[in-house]
Amino acid sequence: MNSRKIRSQIYSTQNLFVDQTRHSTYAIEGCINNKRIRKRFTSLEEAKGICHSLEEESSTHNVVRTSLTTHQVKDAEMASHSLPDGYTLFDAVELLLKSHTSLLQ
Repeated sequence: MNSRKIRSQIYSTQNLFVDQTRHSTYAIEGCINNKRIRKRFTSLEEAKGICHSLEEESSTHNVVRTSLTTHQVKDAEMASHSLPDGYTLFDAVELLLKSHTSLLQ
């Protein structure tokens, strides 16, 4: 009987992992919302991208890629929740900059 080859994980997300197959393709495997995921891709970048897409689609939170730090994101969330209905964080920043011209220098 043939023994199974143990593949090492090249990349992983919260629920999925990527490994390289013997045919030089990349396999995504894992489970999201009790549904088994098994897909194959020709490039590692494509496999990573699909991993993130699948994770984001299953999330109950709004997942966004950003250049902000974790602290900046939390600060923006708190500021946004403090605003009256109908106003955005950008509206608040514009008002602040208009009323305090010394901040622009």
